[in-house]
Parts: sequence; C-alpha cells; structure tokens
Amino acid sequence: MTLVSVFSHLLTVPIRKSYASMLYMPEVSLIMSFYMFVFLKCINRMF
Repeated sequence: MTLVSVFSHLLTVPIRKSYASMLYMPEVSLIMSFYMFVFLKCINRMF
C-alpha cells in the first residue's frame, strides 16, 4: 500500500463512521459539513 492510499483510508474511515451517526443526528451532519467546508477552504488557500 502506498502512502496516499493509507492516508485516504485514514480519512475515509472516520467519514464513514460519522456518516453513520449523521443518519441518526442531523445536527451533527450540519456541523461536520461546516467543518469540512472550512477545512477545504483552508487547503485551497495553502496550495
């Protein structure tokens, strides 16, 4: 396994777990999507 696949795997596992909890708690999904939006904007500024 390459480093990229390990990194993407580490990212997708918590996303899958949080997605399962999103189905039960909609307000958590709103917070998670907000943090992901801010996180992506920060990445776009860096590169």
